[in-house]
Amino acid sequence: MLNWIIKWGIVASGLSAAYFWKQANPGKSLNPFAGDFDRGTACKWLQHALNLAGARPQLRVDGNCGPKTRRQLALFQQRWGLAPDGKPTPQTIAALRDAILQLKRNMRQAQVHCGFGAET
Repeated sequence: MLNWIIKWGIVASGLSAAYFWKQANPGKSLNPFAGDFDRGTACKWLQHALNLAGARPQLRVDGNCGPKTRRQLALFQQRWGLAPDGKPTPQTIAALRDAILQLKRNMRQAQVHCGFGAET
């Protein structure tokens, strides 16, 4: 699951992915969180990302961003020094990606420290 989140975050921000998405969806925003993020893939990504970033209690990843998801998003924003409005602003999405990348780095360091993997 973590690799899917990391790959989605990096690929979705890549130039070629953006180009092909724009070709397939003319007139739509490249930001998957633009407009209504209450349902669908963007909401699932957000719920996964919040869970990985430490949401407690863990959110059910169902693609329906209700009050619990918004509350966890506001708490995340507060922890990262952002305006806790519960909206997936570009700054919030960038902070979520940073948190996930940091988690991945920490996991790799722990694996190397414990002898489970080689440093890459």
